[in-house]
Amino acid sequence: MPEFPRPASLGRSPSRPAPEVDVRRLLLLAVAMLDTSALSAEPPATLRPGVAYHYVKSNLDGSDPWQVTTYVSSPRRLDVLKWGEGRGEVVEVTADLDPTGCVAQHLEQWNLRDGAMALSMWAELAEDGWTLSFHRQGIPPVVLRGSGRPLHPYGFDMQAMDVSPRCLSKTSNPPVIGLNGFNPMPDGTPPLVDYGLIRVQALGDERVGDLPCRKVRLAGKDFTVLVWFSREDARVVRAESARPDSPDWSSFKLERKRTEPMDPFQWQAFRTRVLARFLAPSPAPGKASSGPDGGRR
Repeated sequence: MPEFPRPASLGRSPSRPAPEVDVRRLLLLAVAMLDTSALSAEPPATLRPGVAYHYVKSNLDGSDPWQVTTYVSSPRRLDVLKWGEGRGEVVEVTADLDPTGCVAQHLEQWNLRDGAMALSMWAELAEDGWTLSFHRQGIPPVVLRGSGRPLHPYGFDMQAMDVSPRCLSKTSNPPVIGLNGFNPMPDGTPPLVDYGLIRVQALGDERVGDLPCRKVRLAGKDFTVLVWFSREDARVVRAESARPDSPDWSSFKLERKRTEPMDPFQWQAFRTRVLARFLAPSPAPGKASSGPDGGRR
C-alpha cells in the first residue's frame, strides 16, 4: 500500500486554530487503493520486438506437456507456435493487437492437415471492443458479447493479456475484464461461451525464479486463475487454474522457461525446425491423410 506523507507539525496560534485532519477520509482512500496499488509501476507500454518467450503448457500436475513459443515480431504482432510429442500435435496462432497493445484484435489459428499447416479458424474483435466473433470454414460464426472490457479469449494462453492499469477500466474497483472460451459442458452448445465478468484482484509482488512479478487473481463465477506477470515487460510468467483453456486438457498450467532474442530470420529458422518434425509431403490426390488432423489448441 502506498505511504502517505507525514503531515508537518502544526503549531497553534491564538488567532488561528490548527486544521483538523480527516483521518477517516484518509483511511477510506487508502482502502480504495488497495486493489490497484499492486498494479502500479507500469512496465513499458509496448511489446519488445525481436524477443521469443519459451513456455511449457500442461495440466496442473505437469502431465501432457506442450511447448509454447511466442515471438514478438512487432509492437502489435505476436506469432505463437505450440507443439506436443504426439503425431499431429502442432498449432500456429498469429495475433494482431489493437493500437493500445492491450488486447488481440485479430487472431488466426493454423492446424496440421494432410501433412501441411492449414488455416482452421480466425477471430475478430469488434470495433467497440465488446464482441469477439469466431469463424470456421463452412460453419456459421460464433459471436460472443463479453461481460467486460478488454475482452480476451482464454484459449490464447494469456499471450495477449495485459493487466497494467493503462489497460484496465478505472470505473470499477477491483478492475474487471471480459473473458470467453470453450464451453465447459460436455458436448455443450455453443462450443464457445462468455465466462462472465472477471475481477482483476492484485495480490502483491512475488518472485518467480529470478523474475520480479505482479501476482494477480482473475476471478469470476465458477472460475479462478492465478497469473504472475513480469514487472519488467508485463508478459505472463506463470498461470495456474483448475479450469482448462482447451478441452484437450483437464486443467491449466503455463510456465515461462526462458526468453531468447531473435531477429525475423532466426525466428523463421526456429519455426522451420519445429514444423519439420510434423510436416510431410502432401498425399496423392484422393488419398486420405495417414495421420490425424491437429485440432488441439
